[in-house]
Amino acid sequence: MINQEDYVVEGIPITEYFKNDTPIKNVMFFIHGHGSNKQFGVGRFPEKIAQEGILVVTLDAFKHGLRIEEPYISGNGKKMAIAMIEVIERTTQDILRLFETRYEHRFSNYHVLGISMGGHIAFQSARASEKSSILIPIIGSPDLKGHYIASKKDLLGDDLFKIIPDLEKLDLMESLDVFIGKKLFILNGSKDQIVLDRFSIKLREELAKANHPDVIYRSYECGHEVTEEMEEDIISYLRAKI
Repeated sequence: MINQEDYVVEGIPITEYFKNDTPIKNVMFFIHGHGSNKQFGVGRFPEKIAQEGILVVTLDAFKHGLRIEEPYISGNGKKMAIAMIEVIERTTQDILRLFETRYEHRFSNYHVLGISMGGHIAFQSARASEKSSILIPIIGSPDLKGHYIASKKDLLGDDLFKIIPDLEKLDLMESLDVFIGKKLFILNGSKDQIVLDRFSIKLREELAKANHPDVIYRSYECGHEVTEEMEEDIISYLRAKI
């Protein structure tokens, strides 16, 4: 049986999933997509991961869910796209703060899995702390500047150029050293028109050139979605790594 318990820690709403009467191997933070929340944006996947003896922690991203703020109340698409940059930064730090406040006394490191925007956050978690270990970005991008230029130019218009400096601050393609000591399992859809797979493919290539020892990239014939095959592959990966 999987226990599911809700808390608010440091102002951050979380749900913990864990299996009864089973030693807990480690903690994994599970992050939903843009405009969603920890309740409806993760499906049954946290429960499946918890079956493997992992403490799974879902949380409402900054300005989402139980701590929703504008522009996510009115739902203006352009303003939400601009706000997502801060959401990514703040939520990445929230994960580290949760680990240090609630879990560090039990675990020496933490893992991050994220979907779409949560995938962006999983990538960003590489630079957040040396204690982030396994990172599983699903349909996310390590190159936010490239992602915005490729996918949000029509939506943002001239405002895109105003936020380029903020996107460049989050650039990972020029900061490959942050991935040293991390295990990466990257999953993208080859037909995804929302978050293009080419940015993750480029990162894999650059990490290979840098002799990064522990990167797996997997492509799926799907669009911007999480498939059952993806979930099964992640479970198999975690069984091998944890």
